[in-house]
Amino acid sequence: MANNKTTDRSFIDYLIPYYSCEFKSALSKEEIIGRIAKKIEPEKLFRINSLFFKSSKTQDYQGAVGNSDFKISRINSKKNIYSPLITGYLIKSNQYTRVQVKMRLKLFVLILIPLWLLLATYTLTLGRNDSALAHEEFIFQLVIQLVVMLILYVVLTYNFHSMVTKNIRFLKSIIVPLEQVDSDANWITRN
Repeated sequence: MANNKTTDRSFIDYLIPYYSCEFKSALSKEEIIGRIAKKIEPEKLFRINSLFFKSSKTQDYQGAVGNSDFKISRINSKKNIYSPLITGYLIKSNQYTRVQVKMRLKLFVLILIPLWLLLATYTLTLGRNDSALAHEEFIFQLVIQLVVMLILYVVLTYNFHSMVTKNIRFLKSIIVPLEQVDSDANWITRN
């Protein structure tokens, strides 16, 4: 199926909430776009999911498809902040179709995290005195803030990469049907 050398990710790959890979498929570009379109629903800005309202979710993914590209994300009411935005570009070759996939955090999260860090830094420096006690207190608060930021980063990247694994499984089921792939073919390459 897949060559371990190209699908294994190193520790460094997990430090950044970004993932990029390329699939090779025996399906045509139109077949892949059609299969993706059947598995997604139109994107909605807000979804009401609670005990009192029935969910309007019919598919697991939302987004849009074009002639040779797609932009989708997983619908998950509990962990949408960690759910990556998946963009894909299809390129037709002589023997197969290449699908270049990139997964990254959503723009909202990319804006929210630096704002949170700026707010944390501002509150840390607010009300600082020049006395020795205030200096020790400032150092203690700085260490606490750094630990909180580190925990936030670890939680964010861990959940992001766990969602990447689910999305890769979904994309494999659509783009590369197992019955059409040679068992020893190199059909996924890691960038």
